[in-house]
Amino acid sequence: MNFDEIKLSNIPEYCPQCNRKTIGSIPFCRCNFDLRYGNPRRSKTGICIYCPDKGIIPLSEEHIFGKWLTRRFPKSPAIKTFHTLSRPESLVFWKKSILHERTYDKRGHQYYWTVWNVCQECNTGWMSGIHKEAQKIVVRFAGGEWPDLTHKEQLILSRWVTMVAINLECVSRQFFTTQFQRDSLKKGAMPAGWRVAVCRMKGDRHAGFNFLRKKSCPIRVGEEYLTIQSSFFCVEGVTFHALSSYGDQLLSLGLLEDLNPPVFSERKIWPKLESRRIGRRVYYTVNDLRRLQDIFAQT
Repeated sequence: MNFDEIKLSNIPEYCPQCNRKTIGSIPFCRCNFDLRYGNPRRSKTGICIYCPDKGIIPLSEEHIFGKWLTRRFPKSPAIKTFHTLSRPESLVFWKKSILHERTYDKRGHQYYWTVWNVCQECNTGWMSGIHKEAQKIVVRFAGGEWPDLTHKEQLILSRWVTMVAINLECVSRQFFTTQFQRDSLKKGAMPAGWRVAVCRMKGDRHAGFNFLRKKSCPIRVGEEYLTIQSSFFCVEGVTFHALSSYGDQLLSLGLLEDLNPPVFSERKIWPKLESRRIGRRVYYTVNDLRRLQDIFAQT
């Protein structure tokens, strides 16, 4: 096999939406159609990501960050926001790959984003419970505090960040978390293979900003290469950062590549809670977050 020819799914010669001829390896048509994954219509029936054994069932509308956040920190639903899809041209990790991006202009602040990915039982049951338990902790960070956390609070906050990150996977069509990890979250545990951190931002004008990207590492896991996912999302003046892979040891192994720039200092929340002195007087911008995520674009 010629590994230099490993590609993602093929791009059709003509766009299925507007019938224009496509342009080489660019995965987006001029009409904004996603040539690799399509622009699927929202469906209110499907398979719950936490209860796949139920089969095709009615799905419920899940607020990505939690409906409570829109009440606690209300924003104008008329605000324009931007959603960017990224498609690497090749999956190989040993040479630089071109990353194609297309930004969509949407109405509605990110706090109001929803996704139809879970059943009503999960939405109003254990997921609602995570939101309720995490509210006070998230508000303390978002309000400018940099508190110490008990082990219970550490677990609650980390599970909430994980749940939000999984929701963002569904929105960006980059579903990565394994069923075993989702089962662990549903059963009240913190899934293996996740690390959670928090950092402070310069102001709160980027509230709702989120960024998800994956990176392949030169380590074989069965027939595939080890993948690490990085997900950021901002809540008022703080940013929560989640790193994830298939398990704790594989995540540690992948991070030996030193994906984090040495100048980026964030306070680790999970699996080990760092002192509140870490990151307390360090503030970042969205450009700082983008620079960190750019590392994940270089497969």
